[in-house]
Amino acid sequence: MAVSNRPRARRRKSALLSGATSSEPLPDSRPDSRLSSPRLRLMSVWLLLLLGMLGLGSRLAYLQLFIGDELKVQAQQQQTMQATPRASRRQMVDRQGNVVAMDRVLYTLYVHPMLFKKSPQEIADALSTVLDQTPRQLTQKFAEQDSGIQLNTDISEETAKRLQGLGLDGLDLLPSPQRVYPQNE
Repeated sequence: MAVSNRPRARRRKSALLSGATSSEPLPDSRPDSRLSSPRLRLMSVWLLLLLGMLGLGSRLAYLQLFIGDELKVQAQQQQTMQATPRASRRQMVDRQGNVVAMDRVLYTLYVHPMLFKKSPQEIADALSTVLDQTPRQLTQKFAEQDSGIQLNTDISEETAKRLQGLGLDGLDLLPSPQRVYPQNE
C-alpha cells in the first residue's frame, strides 16, 4: 500500500499561503526576527574577527617567545652565503713545452679597524714593514671607515704568509686566482 504524500504537502503550502493558523508560527510573523538578524550577524562577524586576532596573536607569541632563537639562527644561515673559490685552470703550453699561461693565487687585503685589539698606530707600524706604505698613510686609511677598507690588491702568497704571521686581528686576506702570462712579464 503506497500512500502518496503529495496532497498533504500541497495542503500545508496552501494553508501557509492563505494565512491559516497552525501550531507553528510563520517565520515572518516573529516580532524580533528582523531586529536580531543584523545584530546576530554583527556579533558573529565581530566574534570571528576577535578569534582570528587572538589566534594570530598567540601564534606570534609562540614564534617570538618559544622558537625565536631557532628561527634567528635559521635566518642567519639562509642569509649567509658561502663563497666557493673559483677552480684554478690548467697551464697552457706551446709545442715546445714552454708555459704560455698559468694561474697564480693573489690576495686582496681588507682591514676592519673596529675589530682591532691593538691601537691603530701599532697596527699601522706592523703593516708598514710588510706593505709598501707608510704608517701615516695607513692610519689615515683606518680613519676613513669602521670596516671593509681595501688596503692592497695583488698581494703575493709570500707577502700574504708574512701578513698572517703577524697575528693581527681585523685583517682579511681574500684569495683570488689570476691568469698570468709569463711571456709578457
